[in-house]
Amino acid sequence: MPLAVPGGTGIIEQVFVSEMSDPVELIRAGLAALAAEDRSGWSAAAQSDRLLELRAAQERLDAEVVRGVGTWDAAAAYSDDTALGPVSWLAWKGSMPRGAAAKLLRTARLAHRHDRTGEALATGRISVPHVEMIATAAHRRADLYVEHEEALVEAAASVEVLDFAQVTRRWAALADDVLAQRDARFGFDRRGFTLSATTGGSGVSGFLDPEASATVTDAILSSPPPSTLRVATAPTIV
Repeated sequence: MPLAVPGGTGIIEQVFVSEMSDPVELIRAGLAALAAEDRSGWSAAAQSDRLLELRAAQERLDAEVVRGVGTWDAAAAYSDDTALGPVSWLAWKGSMPRGAAAKLLRTARLAHRHDRTGEALATGRISVPHVEMIATAAHRRADLYVEHEEALVEAAASVEVLDFAQVTRRWAALADDVLAQRDARFGFDRRGFTLSATTGGSGVSGFLDPEASATVTDAILSSPPPSTLRVATAPTIV
């Protein structure tokens, strides 16, 4: 890109900025150098160090993708193409499964619409997997996330990714209790369960409000169950 610079004699000099000043071009150049790196003679420790360096760089690049999707979505930039919406565009242009595209969009929207979350991700205080788990937990609980954003971000900053799912699951359960108390319709609309076939039978998942739970439990207990059927009450979340 040419830049006009006034000279001492009044003649305008043209200064051309190298294409390598583009951050994406710099990344591509770095990746090419990495691809040419022969690590066959490296020690185990050196290879481990390089792997961790690559993972750290990948995390920062993933965070930038999340930021980019957030601003792109807010500007509805996908509407310039023939895609039906942002998920379709990401799946089509980004060559990713629709499920992955939906997850990326949900994560990006959370980071873009909540300043504390976006800033913590941008500075590296929390990671993309942290934000993905928060975004999943905050789905359909957006109002409560606004109230508890600071606490969840601080928790993410101090809890390893491997353990953070327990934090978000517990918060989601407590949030649902609060929402159910505020609006009985919330609990009623969530009622239902799914039977998922497995090689050894079926798995059961879902949610029942107190009324539905009592009805289903009574129905099970009043039927002659197989000798292997056990009915247990779920632990109470305090």
